[in-house]
Amino acid sequence: IQWNAYRVLSRALAKAPDNAKLLEAFGSIAMRLHQWDEAASVWRELWSGDRGRILAGLNLARCQIVQAKVRDAIETLQQVTQRDPSLLEAFVLLARCYRDPAVQDYESARSVIDEMVARNEGSAAAYAHRAAFWWLVSQTTTNPAEAVQARDLAKKDVTPALQKSPEQLEALLISAEIALQEGDLEKTREFLSVSYT
Repeated sequence: IQWNAYRVLSRALAKAPDNAKLLEAFGSIAMRLHQWDEAASVWRELWSGDRGRILAGLNLARCQIVQAKVRDAIETLQQVTQRDPSLLEAFVLLARCYRDPAVQDYESARSVIDEMVARNEGSAAAYAHRAAFWWLVSQTTTNPAEAVQARDLAKKDVTPALQKSPEQLEALLISAEIALQEGDLEKTREFLSVSYT
């Protein structure tokens, strides 16, 4: 069915190549089908034509990341975060790009993830996203000292996230992961039970 939609949208775009709604639909379906070149082309066209289309920029960056064009994704995501600081996912993707083996700019990653919280002060989701980022770092780094530091930073961020929003799902799940890693099964169960209510 998705391939049929892809073909129909492709034909429709041949007749109306400037139709933004068709371009967005085609870009979305191309991404779902892993047609990254086509999707990137569409999102680039929408993004360059109207920088107010923030999701076009975000989707372009997603395609660039999959295509291993990490430095291009960094440039795109910097523009996206400047235009819409409330788009937390863009900050997280940007920080992850900075940590990519091809870039290895760990200080910029930390700066971006801290900027996300600073520009979204009071947002439980911003703290939760930062906690999730640090938890990912703690689980993927090969540096044991960095793993411990990242886990501590994740643990530190879930507290304000849950204080601001006790049912913040991402913060609850990260808290459950931390408790499980620390061997506290009772706390793990508590966090998971709240997350499923």
